[in-house]
Order: sequence, then structure tokens, then C-alpha cells
Amino acid sequence: MNWTAGLKEIRENHMIRNKSLIAWSLFITLFFLGSAYAWLKFTDAFPVVNVQVDIDREEAARIARETAESQGFSVHNMRTAVLFDLDREVQYYTELEAGGKEVFEKMLTDTLYEPYTWLVRFFQERREAEYLVRLTPNGKVYGFFEKVPEDDPGPNMSESEARSLVAHISRSYNIPLTAYDEVEVSSEIKPGGRMDHVFVYERPDVTLGKDGYYRIRFTITGNKVTQIKQYVEVPEAFRMRYENMRAANRMIANIGLVAMFMVLGVGGLTGLFFLLKRHAVQWKPALYWGGGIAILQIAAFFNQWPLIWMNYDTALSKSGFVFQQVFGFILSGMVLACVMALTFAVAEGLTRMAFPRHIRLWKVWSGPVAATGEIHKQTWIGFLSAGIFFAFTTLFYLMVSRYWNWWSPASPLYDPNILAHILPWLNPLAISLQAGFWEEALFRAIPLAGAALLGERFGRKKWWIGAALVIQALIFGAAHASYANQPAFARVVELFIPSLAFGFLYLHFGLLPGVILHFVYDVVWISLPLFNTSAPGSGIHRILVILLTLFPLWIIYFHRLKLGKQEIKASFLNGNHVVKIPKIEKSPELPLKTGRITPMARGFLFLSGLLFLVIWYHHTSFENEDPGLWAGRAKARMASEAALAERGFELADSVWRVSERVVKPQEREGRFVRQSGGETGYRQLMGTFLSGPAWIVRYARFSGDVPERAEEFRIHVVGDGEIRRFIHRLPEARPAPSLSEEDAEKTAHAFLRARLGLDPRFLKKISVTPQKMPNRTDWTFTWADTMRYLLNTGEGRVSVTVSGNEISQYNPGYIHVPEKWDRDERNRETLRNLIQILSVVLLIIFLMVTAVSSYQSDQHEHVAQKNRILLGGIVFFAGLFHLWNTWPVAHFGLNPAEPLQGQIFRWVAFGVIRNLVLAFCLPLFFLLIRDFESDHMRDKPSMWIGFSAGLCGLGILA
Repeated sequence: MNWTAGLKEIRENHMIRNKSLIAWSLFITLFFLGSAYAWLKFTDAFPVVNVQVDIDREEAARIARETAESQGFSVHNMRTAVLFDLDREVQYYTELEAGGKEVFEKMLTDTLYEPYTWLVRFFQERREAEYLVRLTPNGKVYGFFEKVPEDDPGPNMSESEARSLVAHISRSYNIPLTAYDEVEVSSEIKPGGRMDHVFVYERPDVTLGKDGYYRIRFTITGNKVTQIKQYVEVPEAFRMRYENMRAANRMIANIGLVAMFMVLGVGGLTGLFFLLKRHAVQWKPALYWGGGIAILQIAAFFNQWPLIWMNYDTALSKSGFVFQQVFGFILSGMVLACVMALTFAVAEGLTRMAFPRHIRLWKVWSGPVAATGEIHKQTWIGFLSAGIFFAFTTLFYLMVSRYWNWWSPASPLYDPNILAHILPWLNPLAISLQAGFWEEALFRAIPLAGAALLGERFGRKKWWIGAALVIQALIFGAAHASYANQPAFARVVELFIPSLAFGFLYLHFGLLPGVILHFVYDVVWISLPLFNTSAPGSGIHRILVILLTLFPLWIIYFHRLKLGKQEIKASFLNGNHVVKIPKIEKSPELPLKTGRITPMARGFLFLSGLLFLVIWYHHTSFENEDPGLWAGRAKARMASEAALAERGFELADSVWRVSERVVKPQEREGRFVRQSGGETGYRQLMGTFLSGPAWIVRYARFSGDVPERAEEFRIHVVGDGEIRRFIHRLPEARPAPSLSEEDAEKTAHAFLRARLGLDPRFLKKISVTPQKMPNRTDWTFTWADTMRYLLNTGEGRVSVTVSGNEISQYNPGYIHVPEKWDRDERNRETLRNLIQILSVVLLIIFLMVTAVSSYQSDQHEHVAQKNRILLGGIVFFAGLFHLWNTWPVAHFGLNPAEPLQGQIFRWVAFGVIRNLVLAFCLPLFFLLIRDFESDHMRDKPSMWIGFSAGLCGLGILA
């Protein structure tokens, strides 16, 4: 019998090994077949464009330097930033409405327009002058721009002389100017007395699609050409339609984010407190992983440092800009570390409670566990599944693009910007690790483990898990729907099956294989540009990407060589994890010396409060130099309707939506006037060039033909219902008579006399700017009013815009702030903005830590649950009241190109989520600041103590 049983066991083990061998052979075969299919069909499935880049960053900088020097601009001691850029608006317009991908690919080989260009910027700290050169991928100068300070004087040229200079420089750069028509000519007198000219030329014989016009802009500053810009004038109608189309993507993404918060966020927090009450949260490894990944993300930000200088505002000091960037990187890393540590802690804890047969997550790379055959198998499953996933994605896009004409924008396989990174191999790994680990923990572990626990509690466990499996797949796809793909639900469909596969991997093995698969998949996608370049030094970066991507294998093989192959032990599994409940010893009650305020201290604080109240009263101005806004909302709307009727506009209530908001006096211009002319100057200019508080009444459409929705009215109402400004924004393609400059100026002069009571003879003409539309020409005239403007610096200006034969908008008085003052002000504002951002972020982190700490320390048990619910309810409903009360301001800012319902949903949903978070966290904060153990030994709260302390602070601030 023993011999027979032993033989049977040998046969069963042999059959199991054979089945395992067959399964692994099939799995490896699928990996190679899938990888080969993805490799062969990649360019058929995905829209790839071939961009021939013949120069590198160093060569681009050298050519740009020579160009700047040849135009008389010295780049000595100036910093250089280089970027390879794509005009995405032109690409999207071409692919969607102007012929498709074939036309865009043809654009790369003809000479009409270069969508891909090198941008080289020369700049210097705190210096206004800078230089930008644009080059084609093969190194030809495609344009340049020199920024000249407005106060710089210069010899002036007449319009004809400037036009001759344009013709001369166009020949120098082989621009066929004779093939273009001159469509716009404008001039402007700068504050320094210099006359600048702008000439815009357009190709009359060829267009991009129906309404895309090839144009060239030349700017003459004094007697020097300071700009050549070749561009495509993309029609406004496309921009409106594209915004409307992308609104569907954003709507699905917003629904995904709301569902992510409601299902995964609320469910995750519930799971967190479920674990905290059982002391089942392992914080230390979660913090290690969350902090480590956050540090990698911070390193990835710093890795792009050479590219960041393209966005440097030279008005800021270099140290201020560096501090701003570093501050932002570290702050983002802190928030990311907190979010990921919470996610990892909850995901691991719920998994440990729900799936006792899974290997403990935080032990998978420890020596004895990493050396087991199970971890070896799970690791290889993660790596080999990547090839199968690539095959699925390739097949999916091949089918939907070929049979259903789904759209995704074309892209090159090579991106020269990746070589600008300090460590080109770092970003693909850092981004992929963050996405792979965090998304698997959030979208797979939390909902599926939570569903398993709920199933154990309420029954029908498989139904709970099945529902969670489908819901997480839908949420995961919706959360990625903001990508530029069409139809809007494309990514939801694409990611549904992979999300189910990730879920099945988690249910069977735990997080490890899914995280490795997600990580490897993303690394391959993100590092593709690095593997499609032959630039010097790129080989070592490719090797590093490969070696570090295989890091999980190095870990397990290192432990296998060190310890040999290990067997799974019961102590490695979740079910055998022992929760250690800390023993809390109650400390003896001791008298608190700091808990009581002596009578002398009370008196001193009270007298100090009175003293500082007097100081505050003495140093605070209670006079308001700004005119009052006496008109209410109803009166402002009546005044605007009267202004519309006076101009012959009848707007149907069924089509046009009205919104209003109050705007404060111009803060920046007001600060400038107070600094330059004092309070006297401020009072003198108020009402002419400075405006007090005003209602802006907006009329806009959110239905009907999308391009026509660009039309809107904005009417500024001040005082007791007076109209200060009337703005009628016409759609770009709206036909209207095209006036000559002379006729348009006569129309503007007549308006100045009749409406504004100004005599054009006493105004100094600053600029005349035409704007050629498809079916009309708009003219904007700007004058300096030297009679009414009394300050010695800055300019008081008046402007009028004539659209067709209609005065479409005007500004009866505003201040042109000197460029130098404006730059200095931006530099001063930097620190204030950083402090504001820091305050908000620290508050968010503090609320998160407070919520967790109060439950961790059982502080919440000292207060009745009904009191916590009552306090949370007060906070929540107060937030809802604030949301309702601020609706008019939100309504005013809605975008007519997007569907109204989607914007309202976004505003309401995220407002409710914000209030839910505050309603949950703030009561816990109030609980945490109370020491219930020693409350009886302290003074009772005194309103007068707090009031006196507040008065002291008020006086100090005064």
C-alpha cells in the first residue's frame, strides 16, 4: 500500500510539473509572438511621423548665436536655453479638419510651414533685452525675435522705408516675399519715442484646409528688424470646435475623478479607519516607499532643469526663480509622498486582511521570501505579460484606426528634448515607478480587497469582487480619458480589458506582478525616444534604462545566489501576520504650571489689547478714495439691457445667458499711481484712468452653432448705473464691411466726440493696429491723453476698436504702466505668491495628518459620535452655502465653447468633494487640539483673553 501510494504521488507530481511546463512554454511563446507582432505592426497601428533632425542642441545653439550676432545683438555673458518644439495647434487642425495625417506628413517635407522647430533663447537675469531664434530641424534659420525695452530710443523710419527693409531681409533669408500679399500694417510709438512697425503677409494662392492661412510677420523696431515669424493662422472656428470636442474627454475624465474619489477615496479612507481601529496599518514601509518614489519624482523635476529656463521670467532675480522652482518641486514631492504613503498603507493593509493566502507585500524582496520560487514566478509573469499587453494595444489601435477612423495625434519616435535632461534615463524610470505602484495600489488593491472584505461580511463574496472588478476598470479608463484621443471614450474602451487583466493578476497573486507589468509597460513607452536616437552618449543611457528596468530580477537572483532556492513558509503569508497592539500606559496626573494664567498676566494682556486697539485706530485710514458702487445686480442688468437696446441689439432670453460679477478697482495700476503720485494723484485719476468697483454684465451663448458662440457682450457698469465700457466680441468669421484706415479712424473720432466727450485733436495717436479677418478687417486705435493724465511717469490712454463699421469695444481711460515698474513689481510678488502656495499646501497636509492621528491615538472616542457628525454637518452645509453663494462668479467664467452641463457638473462635483473633505477633517482637527486627559486642570476658556490677544495682533499688523 505504501509503495502504491508513493507511486501515485510521484505520478501526480510529474503531471503537475508537466502542466506547469506546458503553461510556461505557452506563456513564453505568447510573449515572443506578442512582442514580434507589436514590433512589426507598431507603425501601422500608431500614427508615427518621420521627422528628420539633422542637428543637435549644441549645433542649434551655435547657429542661433551666429544669427543673433549677425543682427547686431550681443549674446556675450547671456544664458542659453534650447528646446525642440512642435506647433500642436497646427498639427491638430491639420489632422482633424485640413486633410488628415497625410497632409501633416506632407507638411514636414514641403517648404510652406515647419511645425517642428528648434527654439534657442538668449537671456540674462534682470535684463529686459533678450533674443529668440527659431531653426528648422535641419538647421535653417526660420525666424527670430529680439525683445527691445520700450524705453530704448532709436532712429525712426517711415512706413515705406520699413517696408524696404523687410524686402531686403526677406531676400537674405530666402523668403519668397513676392508670393505673399501684404494684409496688415501697423505702427506704434513707444514711451521712449521710438516708432515700431509691424507688417503681416499672407499667401493668397494656397491655404491649409479651408481657412488656415500661411503668414509671415515682420517687426521693425526703430530702424532694425527685430522679428521674423512664419506661422499658420488657425481659424477661430476650429479652436472653438476643438474645445467643444475636448469637453467630452474632460467630462469623462471628471466623472472618473469623481468616481475615483467617491468609490476609491471614500472607500480607501473607510478602509484606513477600519485598519486603524484594529491597529493593522504598517506605516513605516508605506512611508519608505511613498517617500522614496516622491524623491525620485523630485529628482525627475530637477532632471529637466536645462529646459526650465525657457520659462524664466527675466523680471525675476535668478535666485528668486531658482527658489521658486525648487520650492515647487519639493512642495509637490511632499504632497505626493503623503498621498502615496496613505494609498500604499491602505492597499497593503486591506490586502493583508482580505487575502490571507497572498504573500505579504512588504516582505516580497526580503531575503528568504525573494529567493522563493513563487516570487520568481510572479516576477517573470510581470515581465513577460508586458509583451502580450503591447500586442493587445497594437491590435486595438490597428483595428479602431482602420475600421472606425478613431483619432490620436501623430508623434515622432524621436524627441531631442530627452537628451537635454541631465540624466536621460531617469525620467522614464521615475514616472513609470510612480504610475505602476500607485495606480495598482489605488485602482486594484483598495477596491478589490475592500469588496472581498464586504463580501465576507455580507455574503456573496464573488459578486462583490466581480462588481468591483468591472467598476475599477471603468474608473481607471475614465481617469485616463483626458488624453487627446477621439472619440472621447476611446481610452475607456482601450483600457477596459487591460484593467480586468490587472485585476485578475492582483486577485490571484497580489500586487507584485501587476506593479512590475505596469512599470515595464510604461518604461517602454516613455523611453522610446531614447531608443530611437544615435546621439553620442545615448548608448549608455539605453543600457541604464534596461538594467534598472530589470532591477526586480536582480533582486531575486541576488537572494537566490546568496541563500539558494527557498520554499514558501506559512510565516510569509498575510494570514500569519501578527498585529502588535501597543500598550498605552496612562501617565500620572501632574499639575500643569502652564495651564493657568495669573491675574497679573490677565491684566497685562487686557491693557495691551486696549493699547493696540488705539494704535490700530490711529494708523488705519477709514476713508475710501474709490467711488462707490451704488447699483445692485438688478439695476446693473437693467442698465446693460438699455445699452444693448440703444445700440440696436435684441438678445432673446432663450438663447443668451446673462451673468454678472463685481470687479475690484485695478490693483496693479492703483499701486503704481499711489507710488508715483501719492494719494492726491490717485484721487485725481480716479474716474478717468482708474475705475472704481464695477459690475461686469456678460451675455453669452452655450448652444447653437459652436463657432458662433464666440460672440459675446461685456458691459461695465459703475456708480449708480453708468456705462463705462461696452465690449461686443464678434466671431472671427462674421462678415462685415471692411473699412480703410482713414474711414475707420473717422468712425473712431466721431465716437470719441459723441460718446466720450473727447476731442481727437488733443490726443496723441500711439498706435493703429489692423486685424484682417476672413470676411472683414478690424481696426484698433490707441491714443495717449496728455491733457487729463497728470503724472510724470506712465501714460493715460484711450482705445477704440472698429469691427467692420461698428464700434465693437472701447476703453475710455486706462494706464499704461511703465515696463520697468511692472517687472520690478513681478519680482516683488514672487515671494508673496510662494508664501500663499506654501500656506495652502501645508494646511492640506496638516488636515490629512490630523485626521489620521486622531484615529491612531483614539482621540475621537472622547467625543460622542453625534457631536462629530453635527460638527461635520455644519462644516459641510456651510461649504454648500458658500458654493451656492459663489455661483454667479463661477457662472460668469464659463466657457461658451464647452457644453454648459459639463461645466456645471465639474463645478458642483468638485465643490461638493472639497466640502466633504473639510467636513471630515476639520472636526478631527478640533478633537486633536483638545487634551481631554488634562482639561479639568486648565482655566476655563475666556472670551476676553482671546479678544485681547486678537487686538494685540491687529495693532501689530497696523
